[in-house]
Amino acid sequence: MKHSAISDGSATVFNADGEATASAAFEHVYAVPEGATHAVVMMEAPTGDADLDVRLEPLSIEARDELSRLARVKLRFLALAQGTEELAIRIISAGKAAVRVTVAFFKREAGALRKNFSCKTCKQLCKLALSAVLAHLGVPYLDAEAATDLPGIAPIDDSPEAATALRALAAEMDLTPEDLQAPIPVQTGEPVPVTQACIDLLDTPAEAPEWIRVLFDFVHPKAMAAVRVALEIVDGYIDATDRIYTFACESIGMCKPASGKPSAGAA
Repeated sequence: MKHSAISDGSATVFNADGEATASAAFEHVYAVPEGATHAVVMMEAPTGDADLDVRLEPLSIEARDELSRLARVKLRFLALAQGTEELAIRIISAGKAAVRVTVAFFKREAGALRKNFSCKTCKQLCKLALSAVLAHLGVPYLDAEAATDLPGIAPIDDSPEAATALRALAAEMDLTPEDLQAPIPVQTGEPVPVTQACIDLLDTPAEAPEWIRVLFDFVHPKAMAAVRVALEIVDGYIDATDRIYTFACESIGMCKPASGKPSAGAA
């Protein structure tokens, strides 16, 4: 398993990638940061079998409801009991599946703290919140992330001339011959159009389920509106880039605009 984590003020985000099968579970125990009151747990199967069996401990009865309508995504929004120290995740799959897990812990702190996330944290949280909305609405956003590896550049033959030509080409591109010979990841998925239901939900926060409103509010009071506008700016497609989240975070003042000018929502 590959793990990474960022902690920034009132939010801590853990990311993990691995595999799950019927005989080899994806298992991990996350330490709950001191003072955390809520957690979002998103478990995605980008490739392979989508028949995931997820177990989280400890969980209250009301937190066991599945919030995702996508077979490839399992989603929970948890109100943590006071004193909860650990959150254990166990995922098994009927067949082999790649598994991506995102766990975000939030503290209910002063709103001012939630306005000072780094650009990186803001992007991760906006992506998590929007992915949660899409999964809840049944929009298959993972299709936009489909990729395959194309073979790298191989020498024409084993001659010294071919090796020299490969080294020269690599030097022109500021790469090594090994870089050119490595498989090249290429996006193959078609951009996924954002449904009108998603636009409507983001456009009328008062009508969204409470957990969605609370999740976006943990990011920033204006995060839902910022993501809504960002989706319009990128033509209403989820295209597996961070343009959506960059624009959203610029508009609420957490990312510095590329132009260097103050963002629309900056103080």
